[in-house]
Amino acid sequence: MNLENLDLISQLENFKKFVNDWYSTNDVPHKDELRSLINQNLPTIKSIVIGAGCNKLITITPPPAFGGLILRDADPFDMIFGGPYGMKMVSVISDMIDQTIGTLNINPELEKKLRATDITTKDYYVDPTRIRQIADIPSEEFDTTKLVKMCEELNIANINNCYMTVAMLVRAIIDHVPPILRCSTFKEVANNYKGTKSFSESMKHLDESMRKISDSILHTEIRKKEVLPTFVQVNFSADLDVLLGEIIRVYKK
Repeated sequence: MNLENLDLISQLENFKKFVNDWYSTNDVPHKDELRSLINQNLPTIKSIVIGAGCNKLITITPPPAFGGLILRDADPFDMIFGGPYGMKMVSVISDMIDQTIGTLNINPELEKKLRATDITTKDYYVDPTRIRQIADIPSEEFDTTKLVKMCEELNIANINNCYMTVAMLVRAIIDHVPPILRCSTFKEVANNYKGTKSFSESMKHLDESMRKISDSILHTEIRKKEVLPTFVQVNFSADLDVLLGEIIRVYKK
C-alpha cells in the first residue's frame, strides 16, 4: 500500500497502524508484509514529521545492571524495528506522529505548504528501491549496513536542502564502495573497472567533477564572502544511481 496519494493525516494514521500492528502481531508472513510497508513509506513519513517540526531526537542510556555506552541524539525512526538494549520505539514514534497530526489539525495551511514545497513527493536523491536492494545484497564478505545508512541520510539531507551535507555524503559513498567492486580506490573504479562505456563515463564524472565540488566544500577556508551550493551544483544522483545499480547487479542472485 503506497501512501503518497492520501492526505498527510491519513498517511500518518496509516503508518502508525502499520507500526503498532508490526509490534503486536506474531503472524510471521503478516509481520514481513508490514515491515515491507513500513520501509517503503518511512522516508515520506519522516519528511512529513520533520516538515511539521515534530521530529524528536532521544538519549538512550544502558540499564544500570549492564552498563555500556550512552547513545545521544538518536532518531527513533532509525531504530523503528528495535532500539539498543531491547528498547521498543513504538511509543516514541506514535507520539511524534500524533503530535504531527495535531500540528496539521491546528494549522490547515501547513499541509498546503508542505505539498507546495514537494516535501512528500520530492525526488529522492537515492531511490528507496535502490536502498532496499543494497540492504538485501547476499554477501558474506561485505556488510552494507553503513552504505545503506549513508544513502538514507543522503535522502534526509536532500529533503531538507542540506546541500553541503549532500556533497559530503556522496563523496563518502564513493570512497566507501571500491572494495565491493574489487578495486582499491574510486579512481580505479572510474578508470579500470571492466564495465560498460557509459558506466565508466558516469564514474569519471563522479570522480572528477563531484570530488572537486565536495573538496571545495570540505577544505576551503573561511573567506570574506561566500556563496552556498545549490541542488543543481551537487546533483550527481543519476551517476550515483548507476554506481549503486552496478553494485546490485554484481551481487544479484
